[in-house]
Amino acid sequence: MERIFRKSKATNKVSKLVIALVIIALIFIYGCSKTQEKTSAVNDKKCSDGTKLTSCSVNKPKYCFNNLELRDKCDLCGCPNDLLCSLDGSCKEAIIEKDNLDESIEQLDLFDNI
Repeated sequence: MERIFRKSKATNKVSKLVIALVIIALIFIYGCSKTQEKTSAVNDKKCSDGTKLTSCSVNKPKYCFNNLELRDKCDLCGCPNDLLCSLDGSCKEAIIEKDNLDESIEQLDLFDNI
């Protein structure tokens, strides 16, 4: 009789261990599925032109910010054609004034003579 009692005690410990492992596995699986749902919800968010969140738009220099706002960000997204990136994030045409051009040419000539 004592031997039967010992086996059932060991069986109870194993049963409790198995139940605990099953519960832990279920909690882990549930947590993983919730994380995946959150990730896919974030990936589904897009700006008004269809650009994914925190990505550059095909319409350079637009960038889709976390608040789903499209704004210029040429330092990250670049500029189309021959436009130059300005400090405010927009793209502008390069304007060369005649006086500055003449001065630049003179400076280049000075370097050539050195």
